[in-house]
Amino acid sequence: VLQRVSKIKRRSGAVILVDEAGRLAGIFTDGDLRHLIARDPAAALSTCVADVMTRSPKHIRADALASEALAVMRPHR
Repeated sequence: VLQRVSKIKRRSGAVILVDEAGRLAGIFTDGDLRHLIARDPAAALSTCVADVMTRSPKHIRADALASEALAVMRPHR
């Protein structure tokens, strides 16, 4: 993931992961990486992203309004 993301010019601080069918599988954030390194620096780079990503993150339709996004984000922090 780090190799792929480093090739992207604009970084968002998160990587959206999809399965073979293109369905949302999870999200891996820069915070996830920091926590992984803090917990076990020696094993951090050999840990599978699938083992530490957030599975089934909250999401909304691409055509949803910003107010709808806020309504989902607020109760889930």
